[in-house]
Amino acid sequence: MEIWAATGSMRYEEGPNGENIFRIKVGVTVSMGDQTGTINLAAPENSNQLLELCRQKISEEVYSALEKSRELEADVFGFGETISRYAPKRWKQIKDNWDEEYQQANVELTVEIRGSGTGRIIRPLDNILD
Repeated sequence: MEIWAATGSMRYEEGPNGENIFRIKVGVTVSMGDQTGTINLAAPENSNQLLELCRQKISEEVYSALEKSRELEADVFGFGETISRYAPKRWKQIKDNWDEEYQQANVELTVEIRGSGTGRIIRPLDNILD
């Protein structure tokens, strides 16, 4: 799988109980590149399954990076800046306690993945003769 394009956006809202909620949306366009093997990735059922596996892997990687950043107490994704930009009054309330707030923040991730076709597909001769 080759990533051709990726986009991302983050939205913030304060929950009904004062919790910090971040909604992250990641969009990825991938190409399947060259393939050799016996599974026909040009078939929709196979390509859809591969795209779903790719979506799951991207989600796992983002959540893993989030957990590592929390472990290191480093807001590398800019959640605090997002609050300060879109909810400045809220930021003034929590900025002095941001390290703790960051640990408790609710992050909802949506990954949308789109396939942009396949590259060269080479099937073994015995697969063609079956």
